[in-house]
Amino acid sequence: MILFNLVCLFACLLGFSEGSAQGACTERGTMNYVYRWKCNRDGSAECSEEIDYCDCNNYETRGGGTGYYDKYGHTKGGGWDCRSKCSGRPSTTGSETRTNNEVCG
Repeated sequence: MILFNLVCLFACLLGFSEGSAQGACTERGTMNYVYRWKCNRDGSAECSEEIDYCDCNNYETRGGGTGYYDKYGHTKGGGWDCRSKCSGRPSTTGSETRTNNEVCG
C-alpha cells in the first residue's frame, strides 16, 4: 500500500502529462522505472520517466512524464532532472531501468 501511495504522489508531482493507465497485472508487488534522457548540443535536455506499478492485489498503475530543460536550467513539463547525465556529454542519449519489489503476503 505504501508503494501505491508513492506512485500516486509521483503522479501528482510529475504531472504525468503523457498519460496514465490502470488495469490488471501479473508481477505482484513490482515497481518498474524507466528513465530516458536526451542531451542537446545547445545545452538543453529532455528527461522522461515511466513508472509501472503492480500492487499486491495485481492492480497495475502506469504513468510517465517528460521534462524539458533549457541551457539555463529552466524547466517545462514533468519528469525527472537528467541534467547531470548531460554534464560534459552534449549530443548524447541514454536510459536506465530500475525495479523495486514490495513483499506481498
